[in-house]
Amino acid sequence: MGPAGLVSIVHNPTIDTYNCYWYGGTKDGKLLDKIGLPSSSEAIAWGGARTARVRIRAGGKTRWAGSAPAPNHIPELWVSAVNASTT
Repeated sequence: MGPAGLVSIVHNPTIDTYNCYWYGGTKDGKLLDKIGLPSSSEAIAWGGARTARVRIRAGGKTRWAGSAPAPNHIPELWVSAVNASTT
């Protein structure tokens, strides 16, 4: 786990890539880094190397993939083997 912040991952099914955004600063309002990756596992690993707070949007749902406790507004957890096959 890296420093505080939030990584938001968004699957783009049109080009089958995972757009990753790492936010930090006051209220996680500053974009610190971004990258596009070819798989959910790579995207989640990229996010987890930066912060314990990682969320992923794929298949029309937002799920928690971080090692920190999930916030109340994201009740579903990402399980890569199951969720990757549905996106």
